[in-house]
Amino acid sequence: MDSETKTDPKLFGVLEELKQLEKQFHYPDANKTRVDFESLMDEVFWEVGASGRAYDKAFVLDCLEVRSQESTKVAMGSFNCLEIASECYLLSYIQIENSRTTRHSAIWRKINTQWKSLYHQGTVCCEVP
Repeated sequence: MDSETKTDPKLFGVLEELKQLEKQFHYPDANKTRVDFESLMDEVFWEVGASGRAYDKAFVLDCLEVRSQESTKVAMGSFNCLEIASECYLLSYIQIENSRTTRHSAIWRKINTQWKSLYHQGTVCCEVP
């Protein structure tokens, strides 16, 4: 059985948009503010970290503010996108930061012309794909 989901070609445009948005969370720069990050997150946003702990929007915003002042870079790849409801998409990808490889899932919703992240999860991988 193939463990990799393949993005439907009709979603390639959405996939490219969501890849760029997701990278804004993982490649923050010092010019980003809490307001910038918050503008990408829905009011109901929450996250499950690699530890298995659940985090609310406020906690994640605090972490993003700190991270935006650091110079940590990550590699991201193997992106896939699946439409799970009208204007609601599941984005999945692999991320490598230092020596840790994680598989990520994020749910994004487009409201009018604005993308909002609803949910994010990172799970540590035992092997590099």
